[in-house]
Parts: sequence; C-alpha cells; structure tokens
Amino acid sequence: MTLILLFLVGGCGYKIIPTIMPTDDCMKDSTCDGVFVDNQTCNPPCWQGLEPGVTNFEETEAILKSIEFINADIVIEEFEEYQFKRRINFHSEDGKWSGWAYFDNDILYKIGFGGELSANFVTVSENIISPTSVIVMRDHRGGLLFYVIELDTGIMFTAGYGKTTLLASNRIDPETPVVGLSYFDPTKADELYLDHLLLPYFIDVNPWTDSIQPWLGYGTITDRYEVTGLK
Repeated sequence: MTLILLFLVGGCGYKIIPTIMPTDDCMKDSTCDGVFVDNQTCNPPCWQGLEPGVTNFEETEAILKSIEFINADIVIEEFEEYQFKRRINFHSEDGKWSGWAYFDNDILYKIGFGGELSANFVTVSENIISPTSVIVMRDHRGGLLFYVIELDTGIMFTAGYGKTTLLASNRIDPETPVVGLSYFDPTKADELYLDHLLLPYFIDVNPWTDSIQPWLGYGTITDRYEVTGLK
C-alpha cells in the first residue's frame, strides 16, 4: 500500500484527497486523473520506472504497454535528420493527454506530457519539484510562454506548451493549469534544445541557458520576469 494524493477536478477547482489504495484499484474505479503526476513508482525525473539516460527503448516500450491508464495503441516514429532519432507516442486511455518518449542510441533521454494534466502550479510544486528557475518567452503571436526549468534534476513544467498561446492575463498564480510536463537527462539538455525538444523555439540568447532566471513567485509575469525574444 502506498499513500496517493488524487487530484479531482470539480466546480471549485482542485481538491487534494489523501487515500491509500494500490495502483490497480485506482485504475479500476476511474479515480486516476493525473495519476502520472502524483502516483509515482520512482522519484522524478524517473516516471513509472522510466529513467532518462538509463532506460533503453525495449524497456520503455514494455513499461508503456503495461500501464493500464495508457492506451495500448502506441506509435513508434523514426527521424533520420535529428539527434534523437526515435520517438514513442502514446496517450491516456481517456484521450485527455498525450505523451512522447525520445531516444538517442536506443536510450531514453526525455519523456514529456501535454494536455489536460489535472494539475496546476501549486500541485506540481508540492508533489514533484519546487520551482527555482524559469524561462519566459513571447511567441510569434505575442503570447507568453512560461517554463519552470530545473536543469540540475531534469524536470520542466509549463503553462504555455508547444505552439499554444496562453496567459493572456499576464499572470502566474497557484491555480494556473500546468499543460506540459517533462523529465529529461540534464546531460543532454543542449542537444534537446537544438532538436526543439526542451523549448518550442530557438531564443535570442547565446548560450540559451543565459535566459534562465530565478523563480520570483506568483503574480504579474512582466513585473517579475524578463521576457526573452526569439530568433
């Protein structure tokens, strides 16, 4: 038995309900929304036994196919022109979120999730990692993309995922939804950046890591953080 914190979405927002149940029972009675965030079998940046920089392709494929809340119809793609030449695509059984696992030389170096993750900034901060550093960008359409990026541990989460323009309010608050989460091998951060697998754009800072700034808490983004331009 393990202690699991389940996030239930209701009219009043997220509620944290402590309960004790094995993972299989959680699957059977459909109480597993956001289970990949809060029901861990290993410590992040490991997820459900998948550890960036360690787990190989065959192990990753087998683990993904064994997880009950993942649709069994996973897709494998090959990319000759990139360093990370192989990717596994998968999604939740209910279709609310998708996942991607990236490989180089048959080793997993990043696993990411996007969509309705049933989590917000405060729940991720309390259950996965407390923010210490961020990157803030303004995309080509003028929207803000806000990334918490922890290079030492290989964890990143965001309120602006991929090409999605969010944060019209120009604020980060505890209840701001997290729409992207990824675990990666910190030793491959530069290569992941060059393959657009850390950030959706190349940024106008060289080296790109100079765009990382301290987490200064919740509130108005442009009052607290410098916004990085794009190349």
